[in-house]
Amino acid sequence: MRLKFYILLFTCLATKAQNRDPLTPYECLKLKENVFITETETKIGDWFILLKILKQENRIDLFKFCIPDTNKLNKRCVLGQLGNIDNLFEGKNFYKNVCIDLPITGVSWEQVQVYLDYYPKIIEFKVGSYQLRHKTSKHLRAALPDSNFYVTGIKDEHQFLEEKELFKCPFVNMHYENVDFSKCKNKNVNKHPERFCSRDSVLSIAMFNLNHLYLYDFLGNVAEMSSTKGVAYGGSFLDTYRIGETYRTTYSKPERWLGFRCMVFAE
Repeated sequence: MRLKFYILLFTCLATKAQNRDPLTPYECLKLKENVFITETETKIGDWFILLKILKQENRIDLFKFCIPDTNKLNKRCVLGQLGNIDNLFEGKNFYKNVCIDLPITGVSWEQVQVYLDYYPKIIEFKVGSYQLRHKTSKHLRAALPDSNFYVTGIKDEHQFLEEKELFKCPFVNMHYENVDFSKCKNKNVNKHPERFCSRDSVLSIAMFNLNHLYLYDFLGNVAEMSSTKGVAYGGSFLDTYRIGETYRTTYSKPERWLGFRCMVFAE
C-alpha cells in the first residue's frame, strides 16, 4: 500500500513538472505561452511583503490604504500580534510566524489591485533580482483570473473528482455531508481528515492535495476574487461541497472567507 502511495506521488510530481518551463515565474504554473497561474492562494506573508515594500518606498498613503481589515483575518493574525513591520522581516522572525501561510483575507478588490501592481517587486523581494532575471527575461504583469478561467477550471475539477470518486472523501477545505471519514480510502490530509474539514476555519495553503490543474485549494478554503469586481468563485470553508457547483458569489467588502490568487503574464 505504501509503495502504491509513493508511485502515485511520484507520478503526480512528474506530471506537475511537465507544466513547468525553464522561464516559469516563481511559485507559478504555466497555462499557455507567457500565461501563468500562482499555485496557491495569496498568503498573509505575501501581503506583508507588500507592506514592507510600501514602507521602504515611503508610500505611507498606500501603506495605510493596504492594511487589511483585522476583523476579517484569522484571530491569531491581527496586525498588533504580528508585531512591528520592520522587525517582522528581520532574521527568522517572519518565517516562524504562525500566520504567514494562511491565505490573506480582509482585503478589498481595490487593495488587491495595489498588490497586483507591485507583484514583480514582491517576487523580487522573495527570490532576489538575479534569480528573477534568471527565471524570466520578460516583464511580469499580474491580474486576477477572469470568470471563464474559474467556470471552466471548476467544471473540470468536479469531473475529475467524480471520475475518481474523490468527492466521497475530504479533498478540499469545505463541509462534507453524509461522508463516513473512517471508510475513506483517499485521505488527503492525514489519518484524521475529520479534524480538518467542516470546522468553519481557514487553513494554511496547500494542506490538501493538488487538483487536476496541479493547483492547491482551487475549491474551498477561501473563495477567490475574479477580475470582475464583486464576483468570486470556488467557495470557502463555510460552503458545502456539491458536485457541479461553481460557488459563484458576490461581495461588496472585505470578508474573512474571501481571498485571491494571481494570473501572471510575461510580456
